[in-house]
Amino acid sequence: MIGFLEFLIERNVVEKVSEGRKHPDTKQGIPTQIRAKQGLIDFLLRRDVSPFDVENTYPQIVLKSDKRSGKEITAYEETDSTKSMDGRITDINRVLLNHWADLEIPNSGLIALQDKGIHLLETLYHRRKLHRVFNNGIFEDGG
Repeated sequence: MIGFLEFLIERNVVEKVSEGRKHPDTKQGIPTQIRAKQGLIDFLLRRDVSPFDVENTYPQIVLKSDKRSGKEITAYEETDSTKSMDGRITDINRVLLNHWADLEIPNSGLIALQDKGIHLLETLYHRRKLHRVFNNGIFEDGG
């Protein structure tokens, strides 16, 4: 639930009104309070809302600086080459979003995968699109 709340806050559809806290002497506390923003309310009032309606907007071409600079995402000048890469990724992502692969795994299997750092549900619902990451501030490293 915490991950989902962070997801909603990142997409600016809810706001955190107050941080939750526990009383030091009891096991009870006050939960974090959130408030839906108008965009979420409008989205939920639509009919047939599903997890597939929530789209990840991570850029398709990512250029990162070198390790000494903290591997920060850096801006790059758009060229014919980057436009071509972006177009190919758009085509691939369009195909991926129009098809569905599924796995039948019991909940215990999902938990075991999570313990290994594999977040299958997040991948199936929110990471269904590809992107290319280039390193060291150049398009010849990574991708």
